[in-house]
Amino acid sequence: MNILIIGGTKFLGRHLVNAALAKGHAITIFHRGLTNPGLFAHTSIRETIGDRKKKQDLDKLEAHYDCVIDTCGYEPEDIELSVEALKVKTKNYLFVSTISVYQTKFGVDIDEESALVEQPIAPEAPNYATQKALCESILAKHLDKDQFLIVRPGLIVGPHDPTDRFTYWIRRVRQGGVILAPGNRDRAVQFIDVRDLADFLIALAEKQCTGIYNAVGPGQKLTMGTFLDTALETLYGNASVKSSKHLSKPAKLKWVSEENLEQAGITAWMEMPLWLPEASDLQSMMLVSTDKAAQAGLKWRPLAETIAAVNEWDQARGSITLNAGLSAEKEEKALSSF
Repeated sequence: MNILIIGGTKFLGRHLVNAALAKGHAITIFHRGLTNPGLFAHTSIRETIGDRKKKQDLDKLEAHYDCVIDTCGYEPEDIELSVEALKVKTKNYLFVSTISVYQTKFGVDIDEESALVEQPIAPEAPNYATQKALCESILAKHLDKDQFLIVRPGLIVGPHDPTDRFTYWIRRVRQGGVILAPGNRDRAVQFIDVRDLADFLIALAEKQCTGIYNAVGPGQKLTMGTFLDTALETLYGNASVKSSKHLSKPAKLKWVSEENLEQAGITAWMEMPLWLPEASDLQSMMLVSTDKAAQAGLKWRPLAETIAAVNEWDQARGSITLNAGLSAEKEEKALSSF
């Protein structure tokens, strides 16, 4: 196949390129040349440098692609421009959206038929969810049903993740000591390894699938407790309070109630990744059905593989400051209080 990837050098895009190359496809990446320039300089990848916000740059692209995979569409006007420019140049436009487009309701699971956030955008400033939902509506407006595919991932994790939301936990376990663990250890969490998502997207493109698919993981119910126990076991050799030759300090989880987290001024998701209060409507974002994607071929690698890969990548980066997670000072203060 001849595949055009809009993006291709940051996170999901670079893994998509690798997944497509592994299957023998011809790849063109269209990007601004600002993130990781030269990443694929010594490969067969063709690059077109340009800004998706400029029609003249989109017009640089070839006359035909079997599939366009849009990894970085966030502004509706940008999607309208790229769809208009490319709809006559491709058989299939695959748009990477997000499960954030769904309305959330306490205790209610989400599948592909669930209601989306309200449209059009209310008078207040638009947010990520409403912008992505508008992007999806533009596809339906300008393309036939058999010409586009929407994939809605949840939290994407893995090597080169710029958000550090998953990486926070891997680094924190590696650091050892008493680890503040949020809320109920039996509450559900969901995320997807970027490499599994990339493989799934390429498989959908190969089959010229259309419609909508949620792409979350890890395929069966995972709890926060099992996730952290698996991180301990993967990095330390077992889930007990024990260090290995690779880690300097023993690690021990201390579970702190949501009430105490709130009392300590700890905020969910970015400061305490993977924590969404159980009584919140947002917790339904951790209850997204994987059935349709599984039937279409989505496969999930063992959790330990994701943890090990992120640990290796994070260690290679050195001691850079993470973009998410609880500060050591705030964690220590909270732990001493409860």
